[in-house]
Amino acid sequence: MESIEAYVPGRKFNLSAKRQKIRIDIRNKSIILPIMGEYVPFHISVIKNISKQDEEMYMSLRLNFATPATYAQNKYMIFPEIKKQHIYIKEIKFRSKDKLHFR
Repeated sequence: MESIEAYVPGRKFNLSAKRQKIRIDIRNKSIILPIMGEYVPFHISVIKNISKQDEEMYMSLRLNFATPATYAQNKYMIFPEIKKQHIYIKEIKFRSKDKLHFR
């Protein structure tokens, strides 16, 4: 396993940003998340766990990601760096009043 890239850098994937939905790409082993109006792909190997919660007025979906501290022993996990600082997302939460969005 030399690379865990979901997509080749610079290569665009064809998704309509009209409807902001979480997408699963089985062929590329990735989950594509709508973040600030853009689709961002994540390889499944960087997802630590996923949980769904039914709150009173909302349904929420939380994704926890691998971080440098939790995967320090895994030589295949490579996090980008800027000025010797790792860049990563620890978790992200999606919430909707329409509970049908998370079926």
